[in-house]
This record gives sequence, structure tokens and C-alpha cells, in this order.
Amino acid sequence: KKARAADPRFKLPKHNRKNERHERREVTGDEEKAYLAACEGPWLKDLATILFDCALRPEEAYRLKPGNLRAGEVVIDHGKTDAARRNIPASKRVQEIFSRRTKSGSTWLFTTRTRTGDPRPINFSSIKKAHAAAIKAAEVPGFIIYDIRRTVLTRWGRSGMSIKDLQYVAGHEDIETTAIYMMGSLAERRKILPAEEQIHLVAKPA
Repeated sequence: KKARAADPRFKLPKHNRKNERHERREVTGDEEKAYLAACEGPWLKDLATILFDCALRPEEAYRLKPGNLRAGEVVIDHGKTDAARRNIPASKRVQEIFSRRTKSGSTWLFTTRTRTGDPRPINFSSIKKAHAAAIKAAEVPGFIIYDIRRTVLTRWGRSGMSIKDLQYVAGHEDIETTAIYMMGSLAERRKILPAEEQIHLVAKPA
């Protein structure tokens, strides 16, 4: 029998990328600054900042709790695989967000309410309009929330981070998925993977 969610009153939030219409792309540094400056609403700027600094999957960020910041690290203690459970160094601005939002006393870092008034973590529907408005106000080409994760992993991969370290912070079970963020082409990715990992190397979505 599968273990139940921590709060059995509702399902934990999922991030449905089918609801987002833009092609995948990387967000530039200037676009990131303009987007964050344009974010409005109770959650979006803080949520996006955490995504840009930690490269979390959106659904991991939605369900963050104050206790997920420990000893200067964002601790992801839930996920479908062991690899998804990991510790990621928290930037100063991420630590400030946790400190500020923890004072509210809410169970989750980003909390909304059900129709009956019960607290629950946010999901994409909670920020969809604010995200679209921020892109418009910032006057940047459209991107989906998941593109933030892809952007940051690509930045880290190009910065010289080892493929094993990148695999860990990304929470990837399969190193072939991580290799996508290290180099652009399939031929280039083959060069950085161990020989035993190259047999079934294909481009996979993260």
C-alpha cells in the first residue's frame, strides 16, 4: 500500500506543463532581472527567485515548507525517486525569503486556500495570470515556468560544474538527462559521459 501524503485532505500539487503554450527556451540574465522586477502578487516573485537560485522543479517549490531550509540549504525531502531527495545550497536571497515567509506561521512557504477555506500549497493555477502579466510588463519573450529550471541547469552545466554534481543538484536519476544541460549536441554530450552511459544516450525531457 502506498504511503499517503502528509496532509490527506487534498492531493499534493502537480505542475502541468500542458497548460503552458510556449516553446522551450533559455531565459537570459537581463530577462531574468526584468521578469523578477515585474512580478506582482503574493507569491510569484519569491517563488521565481527560488527557482532561479535553486533550479527546483516547480512542483517541488510549490510544496516547500519553512522546515525545508536547514543549515543554509534547501532540503528536498520528497520525490518519486531517491535522486529527487537532495540538499541545495541556499543563496542569501533565498534564505531571506524563507525567513520572511516563515513568520506567517503557515504550513507551507506559499499558501493559498481551498473553497472551504482550508490552507493548501499553491500550484500553477495560482500563479498563471501573474506569470503572464509579468512577462508582458517586462517586455520579454514568453517562457514557461519550467524554463527557469532548464535555464539554471544549463547555466550551471556551462559554468564548469561536473556532470555528477549537476546530476545531484538537479535530482536526476538518469545521468543521460543531466548531459543535456552540459553541452548542446548529442555528439558533444557523448564526449563527457562515461562509455558505459553512452549506449542508450538520447535526448530526454527533465
